Amino acid sequence: MIVHHFGTRDNLIRAALERAITVSLTGAIAEEDGQSPRLGDHIAEVAEDADGVVAFERELLNEAARNPEYRPYAVAMWERFERAISGQLTHRGVTDPTAVIVFSAAVDGLLRRHMDLQDDDSLESALTMLNDLADGLASRR
Repeated sequence: MIVHHFGTRDNLIRAALERAITVSLTGAIAEEDGQSPRLGDHIAEVAEDADGVVAFERELLNEAARNPEYRPYAVAMWERFERAISGQLTHRGVTDPTAVIVFSAAVDGLLRRHMDLQDDDSLESALTMLNDLADGLASRR
């Protein structure tokens, strides 16, 4: 069936990566509604991953790490994620591009940790600290 639809395993992986880019982050980043969005607001819901989308994206990113041919797809996924985080930080007054990288990595790490441990209390305290750090960075400007 894979050969019939995609021709090769590599074409299947490419198609899956393209699809993951299209649907990645759906619901993962809070929409701006005029209030300052809270970083990581949707991690608990996304981490439930009932349909396996987040786990699938993780596997595709792992494949991209092993095969440089797929790296552009990983870059595209991270660029989309970082744009979303950048929007949240900019809304708070943080515009430093390095801060975008740091906060993106932190949110991603908290998502992965919560997927593994399902520890709501630790997640909530970590998100509070992350948002306090963002606020502190914004106040330094």
